[in-house]
Amino acid sequence: LSAGGGGVVAVAALRAGAIYAATDADAAVLALLQENVARNAAAARFKGTFALRWGDDHAAALDALGGPLDVVVVADVAFPGTKSEWPTLARRLRDVGAGARILYGHTTRYVADDRRFFRLLREAGLAETRLEVADLPEKVSLYELSVARAEGA
Repeated sequence: LSAGGGGVVAVAALRAGAIYAATDADAAVLALLQENVARNAAAARFKGTFALRWGDDHAAALDALGGPLDVVVVADVAFPGTKSEWPTLARRLRDVGAGARILYGHTTRYVADDRRFFRLLREAGLAETRLEVADLPEKVSLYELSVARAEGA
């Protein structure tokens, strides 16, 4: 979700052997990603780019992506310009991430915003675990998100 970064994550995942599809709401971001993948990665495993807004129907999105996902990678989506959409994003992550490993790269800008963002994730039924990764920049963290199991499940 939210390709961003010009396709750095896509190129790294493809070079590591993944079958990869990328989504973003911004057509220009998707075009840049497509171009960078063509130049830098194994295009045969690249399933393409898909325009997807956080509020779009998740069932249709999963169908377009080829069914349930093994891994969902989310890159730096919690910034001030997206605050109004955080509840929608949290629900979308829960819906598309059920049964998948969700990796979320996060940059801390404002601690109060972080608290709000992670609270919204928990309210949507997601649990977060901060992963210890050496040599990340000071304000960058990697989390694994999981869809919380209902009690008794």
